[in-house]
Amino acid sequence: MKLISIGVVKDINDPRGFGRIRVSDKSEGMDSIRANSINTWDGTPWSKDDPFIYSPFLPNHINIIPKVEQSVKIIRYDTERDTQNQEYIPGPYTTPHDFSSQPFEVQISETTLGIRSKKTPNIKSFSGNKKVYDDNFIRAESVGALPKVSDVAISGNYGSDVILTEHGVILRAGKFVDKLIDNPKLKEDLSNYPIYSKKQSRLYLKKFPETLVLAEKKITDTVVTRTDIKHLFEYELDSISEPTTLTLYIYRINKSEGDKYKTDVFNIDSELGVATSELIYREETILQSDNKTQEAYILTRDFIARMDREKLHIIEPTLQDVYPHPFYFRPTKSFRVSNLSVNTFLENVTFLKRTSGFGLVFSKDSLEPPLLPQTRIIPYLKKVSDADQTFSALLSDTIFQLSTQNPGIDGKKIDFTSLDKYELTQEDYLERILPNTFSSVRGEKLIEILELIVLILLNHTHGIITPPKYFKATTDSLKRLISRAKQDMVNTSVRIN
Repeated sequence: MKLISIGVVKDINDPRGFGRIRVSDKSEGMDSIRANSINTWDGTPWSKDDPFIYSPFLPNHINIIPKVEQSVKIIRYDTERDTQNQEYIPGPYTTPHDFSSQPFEVQISETTLGIRSKKTPNIKSFSGNKKVYDDNFIRAESVGALPKVSDVAISGNYGSDVILTEHGVILRAGKFVDKLIDNPKLKEDLSNYPIYSKKQSRLYLKKFPETLVLAEKKITDTVVTRTDIKHLFEYELDSISEPTTLTLYIYRINKSEGDKYKTDVFNIDSELGVATSELIYREETILQSDNKTQEAYILTRDFIARMDREKLHIIEPTLQDVYPHPFYFRPTKSFRVSNLSVNTFLENVTFLKRTSGFGLVFSKDSLEPPLLPQTRIIPYLKKVSDADQTFSALLSDTIFQLSTQNPGIDGKKIDFTSLDKYELTQEDYLERILPNTFSSVRGEKLIEILELIVLILLNHTHGIITPPKYFKATTDSLKRLISRAKQDMVNTSVRIN
């Protein structure tokens, strides 16, 4: 004896408002006489003798009425009497989010009656052999769109739900991308996959088991000192095999250029910026000794040491009376790539621990940037009590806090009797509420202005008959705050009447 079968909804306009529906029973097959007899029945619809009437199986407090041509599970207490005690449960459904758009054939695609219909795709994967996102969603756009299996929820036909989490409640409106779009492919995706909308209205209520506050603490790290190099020293020979001339160059870095000249970034291959550096010294020496190569690298080493020990004006009186540090020394690019045997020469251009012909000289005391302690303040959550802590948050483009007892001021008054009695419409919000409300004030910014005003009043000076004299820095700060008051102090999206 079968108590539950599948039917298709034919009429939902219950004249008594009980949530009853008229259903065609499909349990004997789609083409059976019983399945189609609702169309040929000559009795009075919705009467006590109407065999196609089904009452809600769920309590009337839960109002879920399916659409015409959707499937329902129909239940009979007594299969021999098909005009009394017949009830229904909406469904089955084949997607967990878009209930209103599912026709009968799609709804039953996962049942024995759904052989001819197309099955909907999976939205989650638990196989472990494909990439999934949070909560096992196959698509990243679905994350957060559906209630988690650990929570209790009441879901609307599309885009709204109430979720009961542990010690929390979430009320969401418009959580899915709106189906009123022109993209056919996206419309199909919206029917198959829950796609989370970035724009929605939400209310959060939550209690936590202990009270925390946002505090700050100091952390000291050891960091490498980082700054721009001030000078670049380059050297080159006219020939590596038979040198006759050694040329030395000093470039000054005039200003920063991103990270280009940072001591931990600049290297043997770094290019100089035309607008940020300049050549300030060039010296050409004719080599005189029998071993000109040896003479060249000795002169180069001595010049590097001289730059390290002395101020630049010792090298050339026209140069600044400053130490060149931090500076970088290296062969010119053209010299470095001219011959493979250049490396042998570079190995002899040594300076302290720099044995490869190039490197950083950070200061007179150290080739390397020093390690220095750096203190930074970081926020953290500090427990202050074992008492519970509660929060609530309302998120939307514009938030209204309305009182029906407020008479209104300055000619602004909301006529609450003119608003839609069932659900506030977009016209209600924009035409009848928004123009008759006022922006909210950010208290901290208001206090900042008031403190400056008090400071000016308490600290101005003047003689018996002379006008007051104010400190310019204080008055300038006040003028700046007042000029930005509409942007900084007033929040036009949080409104009261």
